[in-house]
This record gives sequence, C-alpha cells and structure tokens, in this order.
Amino acid sequence: MKSSETFDGTNENRLIEKFSNVKKLFTKEDTYDFHKICGLMSIISYIIHFYIFYSNKQMHFNYFLLLFNFLLHLASFSFKVLDFKSISYHSSAFIWREYRIHSMLFAYRAIFIILFKSPIIISFFTMILADIATYYYGTPNITTVRFKNHDKKTPVDKLKIYYFVTSQIGATLLCMGLFQNEINLGLIFSTLPAIQLGAFGLTLIRKNLISYKSWALGYSLFLLNTQIMVYSTTKSLHLHFIGYLLYFVRIYIKSKYVMWGLLVALDYLLRYKYKFSY
Repeated sequence: MKSSETFDGTNENRLIEKFSNVKKLFTKEDTYDFHKICGLMSIISYIIHFYIFYSNKQMHFNYFLLLFNFLLHLASFSFKVLDFKSISYHSSAFIWREYRIHSMLFAYRAIFIILFKSPIIISFFTMILADIATYYYGTPNITTVRFKNHDKKTPVDKLKIYYFVTSQIGATLLCMGLFQNEINLGLIFSTLPAIQLGAFGLTLIRKNLISYKSWALGYSLFLLNTQIMVYSTTKSLHLHFIGYLLYFVRIYIKSKYVMWGLLVALDYLLRYKYKFSY
C-alpha cells in the first residue's frame, strides 16, 4: 500500500511539474501571443496541406495559412537567444542567432519558391545569406547536427547525423528541382515541418517538456514524411540515392557552390540535351 501511494504521489508530482513547465511557454517577450498564434496556425497549415496531398496526391495551397508559416519566423525575433551556439550538454537545446537566421532562411527558401517559382536563383541566394549569417554568428565546424568531437560519438549517433545531413541535402535537391521531370511544390512544402517544428522542439526540450530523444524521433519523422511523399509522387528512389551519394561527394568537393553548380549543369544536360526522363 505504501509503495502504491509513493507511486501515485510520484506520478502526481510529475504531472504538476509538467503543467508548471507548460506555463513557461507563456513569456513576457511574446506580449500579444503573436508568435504562439503563428505557431498554432502553422500546425493547422501542415495538417490541412498534408491531408490534401495524401488525399489527392497533389498539393493545393491555402495562401492564408501559408502566411502564418511565413510570419512565424519574423515573430521569433521578439525572443532573446544566445549569441553563439553552446557545445555543453545543458545548453545544447538553446537556440542561438545563427540557428534562428538559418531556420528562417531555409523556410523562406521553400515559401518563396512556392510563390515565385525561381528554384535555382532562390536556392543559391539562400546559401549566400546562410554563409553570411554563419560568418557573423557561427562557430567553426559546429552546426546543429555536426560537431568537432564527431569521432567521439557512438555509431548510432553517427548514423543519426548521417541521416539528418543527407536529408538536408535531399531538401536542397527538391527545392532546386534537380533530377526531377518537373518541380513539385508539394514536396518543397514538405521540407518546412522539420525546420519550423524542429526549432519548436528545442524550446520544448529547454522547458523540460520533452527529451532530446523525443525531439530526434519527431525530427526524423518529419524528414521521413518528405521521403514518403517523394516516393509516392515519383515512384522512384533515385532522389534518395543521389542524396546519400552527395554526402560523400561533399567530402571531396569542399565548396558547396561548386558542387551544386556542377549538379545544375549536369541536370541541364540530361534534361535538355539528352532528353532524359527521370
């Protein structure tokens, strides 16, 4: 009986702690709850757009909802973040300036391509702006998923990093429209949840509402959703294999501008000179 009371009491204390942590999401920085409204509407945007895609195998955009996906990043600038990324365990979930700017840039890459249909120009312009942000606010050899002590990580950690990085490469392939018969705006939209909800997940970790493992699982599922959508649309795995291959190509071609420039040229030759169908 005593152990049961202890168990119940422990559960009750955990629920109270979780509830008190939820209240931490409501801060003075978000004075009019504009950021939370944008976040909620962005989640609704994902639910509706993905329901439309999986029901019709194509995406029909609601631009009113897409507006909230756009405004979400502007609203995030009301919050104070770290100047630079911390590599300590206890500070690893804190958002820093470079991460916030990169999240905005890569989200806007997708949104602007959906709106203006200039995938190559917008993608390269995004790379340039991201490098400028890294120059001012980045820490050498440290990103969200890659660190200096990469060799000290377990095989599972390295596999996770490999999956995250190849997925990021795949997102750029989709946004540029490379090695596809035609650019698919629905697939480009599918790159948004990992960016926007991934950042929200870091906040939930910091507020002790979820664990890092839960964040990594959720982030992986967002990436997997994109891969499922790619296969259901193309009925091919060639984009997946190209993404995995480019991970190793990037090791030898240090400049991403050279690598992506060569890929654009190769895609142009295959598409227009040799009339290759993907």
